[in-house]
Amino acid sequence: MNNQKPKFTPGPWELSDCGEHVIGNCNADDILEVADLSNTLHAKEDARLIAAAPELLKAAQALLEVYIDGMLDVSAQRSLWTKLEKALNKAGGES
Repeated sequence: MNNQKPKFTPGPWELSDCGEHVIGNCNADDILEVADLSNTLHAKEDARLIAAAPELLKAAQALLEVYIDGMLDVSAQRSLWTKLEKALNKAGGES
């Protein structure tokens, strides 16, 4: 697995109050706009998908690691699938 530091704003990312902007915390004092989707056709849906990207990436990486390592611990696998399901729900607007 690639352990390089990602070249994007670290998550978690969340939706703004209007639901058309994706924001991330750089530190306790700064909030950074990751994406402004207010001028897109499906702004709120696109924003939800983008906001879920860090969690989706993390869940996919963890599941790939389990697959590569051949981990058979059912409890640990169930936990990873739950994280993936939660991220997919966030992307679909089901929180």
